[in-house]
Amino acid sequence: MSSYTITNSQWDTRSQSKLIELDVSPHLIQRQTQLIPISSDPEYIFRSQLAVHTGVLQLTQSPIATLQYRLLTGLRSIELCPIKLNKIVGLESELFHFKINFPDELTSINCLTVNQFNVGEQDHSIIIDLITKTGLLITCVLRISEFITPSFTNSSDNYQDWCKITNPYGFDIRTPHILHSVNYNYLMVLLKDGGLIGLERRLESGLFNSIEPIVFNDNSYLQSIKSLLKPWNKITINDDPELSMNTVVDVVSFENYLVTVTIEKKLKVWSILTKDLLYEKELSEILGVGRENNNKTRVLAANPTKLLDLLQINEHSNFLTMHFPLQGGVFKIFKIEHSYQEGDFQLIDLGVSLSTVVPDISSSCVISDFKTKKRSQEEGGWELWVLWKSGAYSIVKKLIISNGSNGQLNAQWLDVHSHLSAEKKSQVFNDCKPSSRESWSEFYHHKIFQMGNYSDLILQTSLRIFQTHFQPQADQHRSSGASGSLVDDVTRTITASLDVQAQLHDITDDSSLQTQWRKFDTLCQEFKKQTEESLNFVHLEDTGDVLLANKGSVSLIRLETDLESLSHEQFLASLSKFVRKLPLEVLANVRDSIMDLIANRSSNNFGESTVNAELARIFNSHVSERFNHEALQELVEELVSAGDALQLIERVLDLQQEQEQAATVPGVLSGLADSLLMNLVKDTVEFNSNILFEIIVLLLVLEFDNKEQLQVLITRILTQYKNYEITRRTLSISFNKQGTIDSDTATDITRSLLSVLINNNNSNSNGFLFSSGALLTFVHGFVLKFINSLQFQQLAVIELVNTGNFHIIHRQFWDFLDIQDPIILLIKAYTLLKLGLSSKASKILTNNASVISNYTTTASDLGIVLPQLEVPFDVVSFFHVTLSQYYFLSSQLFSSECQFNEALDLINLSISNESLADADDKAREARFFAQCQISLQLVNFQLIESSLREIHTDQLKRQAISNLIDKLQETNDLKKLTELKLFNEYYIIDELLHSKATTTSDSIRALYFHKVLYAFRMTYKNHRGAVESLYEYVLTRNPDQQIKIELYLTILNLLRTLEENDQWILYKKKNSNKNQYSKKLLDQLNDEYTLIIGGI
Repeated sequence: MSSYTITNSQWDTRSQSKLIELDVSPHLIQRQTQLIPISSDPEYIFRSQLAVHTGVLQLTQSPIATLQYRLLTGLRSIELCPIKLNKIVGLESELFHFKINFPDELTSINCLTVNQFNVGEQDHSIIIDLITKTGLLITCVLRISEFITPSFTNSSDNYQDWCKITNPYGFDIRTPHILHSVNYNYLMVLLKDGGLIGLERRLESGLFNSIEPIVFNDNSYLQSIKSLLKPWNKITINDDPELSMNTVVDVVSFENYLVTVTIEKKLKVWSILTKDLLYEKELSEILGVGRENNNKTRVLAANPTKLLDLLQINEHSNFLTMHFPLQGGVFKIFKIEHSYQEGDFQLIDLGVSLSTVVPDISSSCVISDFKTKKRSQEEGGWELWVLWKSGAYSIVKKLIISNGSNGQLNAQWLDVHSHLSAEKKSQVFNDCKPSSRESWSEFYHHKIFQMGNYSDLILQTSLRIFQTHFQPQADQHRSSGASGSLVDDVTRTITASLDVQAQLHDITDDSSLQTQWRKFDTLCQEFKKQTEESLNFVHLEDTGDVLLANKGSVSLIRLETDLESLSHEQFLASLSKFVRKLPLEVLANVRDSIMDLIANRSSNNFGESTVNAELARIFNSHVSERFNHEALQELVEELVSAGDALQLIERVLDLQQEQEQAATVPGVLSGLADSLLMNLVKDTVEFNSNILFEIIVLLLVLEFDNKEQLQVLITRILTQYKNYEITRRTLSISFNKQGTIDSDTATDITRSLLSVLINNNNSNSNGFLFSSGALLTFVHGFVLKFINSLQFQQLAVIELVNTGNFHIIHRQFWDFLDIQDPIILLIKAYTLLKLGLSSKASKILTNNASVISNYTTTASDLGIVLPQLEVPFDVVSFFHVTLSQYYFLSSQLFSSECQFNEALDLINLSISNESLADADDKAREARFFAQCQISLQLVNFQLIESSLREIHTDQLKRQAISNLIDKLQETNDLKKLTELKLFNEYYIIDELLHSKATTTSDSIRALYFHKVLYAFRMTYKNHRGAVESLYEYVLTRNPDQQIKIELYLTILNLLRTLEENDQWILYKKKNSNKNQYSKKLLDQLNDEYTLIIGGI
């Protein structure tokens, strides 16, 4: 029969981003704070946020299925938070949780009840009742809708609208011991003196305003009065004068009955309707423990404890499980039979009686909680969940009770493994010295901040205590550095403490750094243990799941997977034992070598002979002289008895593959369910990865005859191991609520890169209704399949590209990405390009040109992967094209990033790789146009000239020349046009220069262009055109006299050099027709010049 394991979560109410905090009587709370200032002790602050009591409320007809309430340390505050949702369409917004602060402490942790009640069909509400030390009954009412879409009408200022404080009875005289809820309008107060007080109330305007105390028919009050009158006759119990033999230590209720266990070990049943005692009997008589054992201990412990558990199958089928805690203890299950009319009540012994003594549980552990469940009709029998505690330490087991074929009772205890993955982990991953390539700071930085082990609250508390106790002389170091992020503050503190220790003890070696980090890590571990201290079970009635409510979180008890169960069997258990005997340094070196082996290697290459040679080298370098041969011999003997090792390894690998995904009910995951899901994924990846590592060690130390099967297994193992390494890295990266990488605080795996990828690519995008079965189905049916696919690698780097985190791709994922996938190759090239490593980017594209250009996209590429990639170029256009087109697109990509040297190399490759398939004049000219533009950026005029000669389309050539002119204008080097050999482009250049000269608004700039045009025309022997360029400026711009004189002199001197019949120019009069020109002779120009001179 399968065992169980616990999946922890880092979730708690503080991890919810939207908190609504309310104060009851805020003026009294403020006054109390003034009288007793809040402690600044970090440990006190930490513990004040942990629960001392917790419970759940199963809601009906509500979008919230289960609500958890937590009474915090100090007994002054309660938190309420949804932990399970129903299938409600549209419930996609973030949930809210409430924290309510009270002006006084509760009488005890047992004086609190939470119920659901309805006012009309829609107004479902939560009612909270508690009794304070001053004897007041405080009642708070919150509408369930406020947890989803709060109206914010409730506030501390108007607390009277949602809270009522009453004094229905003299609880300041008769101290309450337990507050028990029969239903939302009837409370039972069980007093320390043994009395029973009912509180019945009516609902008016959403609050219970009328409360009537009802005293049950017992003599506890008279006995209290008698004790006051004759105190010398008072029997003091457990040194508490308020206790009596009738004090109730546990209570349950159903229908019209109240069932109690008193401190003197009696079971009493009361009628709530008649207030009469219906049934009274000694526990020893009911449970059959023997009167001699019963008398050994006079009374039970006074503190309320779990002795009764009521199981209601339906209205007429009620079962009571009783636990007798003395002399080893016993469990017994009864069926309850009763009759309202006759007031009859009977406990029918079902013959289910079992000792609570379990061999592997210490005698110091006591039962803290238990929960009874009836098994299905097919299975038959009962199951009992039991929680033992000793301080913060706890053990959980499940008891299966069934009827055997011989009519005898069969009972079987099933283990519930706590932190199975942590137990299974090889120490190399957490506690051993890092490899030479990793410093102690890097090692602990990853362990503390990036593995999702510790919450920010744990880190902040540990930091303050570390600063106070471990570096008292480092205050000057701390104050000198400005407060930064949490990660920075911790790192700075560790460094400062190291400096102080080095000065005090003259320590300079690396071990001091390790010591300081280990101290901080130990602090974090201790506070994490406090948050994970179990308080009680939580039974989800709709799914049958059992949760553990802890002081600071909630854990899920789930069935072990087949692989987890296999890990307890001989093969994996023996292998794990052998690996743990190896020196930690050996394990670290082996792991580093395996990481090197799988880096930059495709899964298709793991079957190569070089891999076998590398494994042999790893063995010879790190293992051969470092293991115990006797331990190896013992391992071999155990493996022989376990079966064929290679077949067992194959079975392990098969169990790590995805399983068929069963249908899940669509729904919305709460914060708790999301945290449990991601922790289950994390545990599964770590667990599976560590088993693979141990198998690799086995393959290093043993030789196998079946080389062919061995080679297949090695390929599968290394491929899986590589995928898990990538997955671990996606878990270590988390995003903040703004969608950017959060490097300032500890990793939150519910916002990790892996979580984002799962949410974005799960076909059921809204999640599913939470249950342990659904979680396991999803992880083993979808997640494992997903992370073992090439698509996972693609989408991981795509998400990082979309968020601009190219450095993370390069630093954390580079060596493990597939080296043959065209999409990943393109993304790697683009990543290098964005990081400024253009030559390496170009090398990837050129070395893999055939692989990328010949690739034909799949439906998955086009439908899932590529639509998620947000880059400024069309990735698909690189695939299934000629080499010439591929290099052309690559060149454009580099040009867009201003990497023109590589862009030129790529466009040259595009031109040189032209083939018949590229015999398109338009495409060919486009390549030369691109070459021209790149050459222009690199100021390679020789290549510009040759490129322009290959462009024949007028529009394209005009654009190229225009760009050339703009570039030369930008560098104030337009005269360069006179040096270029551009005979075929003369008219286009002339036209473009003339256009710039005549359209420029600035007169001085216009003169510059006219002079450039003059020089250009002179270069190509167009003397008259050169003169006309200058004269046009004189006529259109009307420059000052000095410029006119200079221009006229140039015009006249040039015209005089021409033949006499060629000494004239054409010009356009102002306001004349566009194509209407006039002729002007040299003499006329000379006369104009004379007039200008004469005017001066």
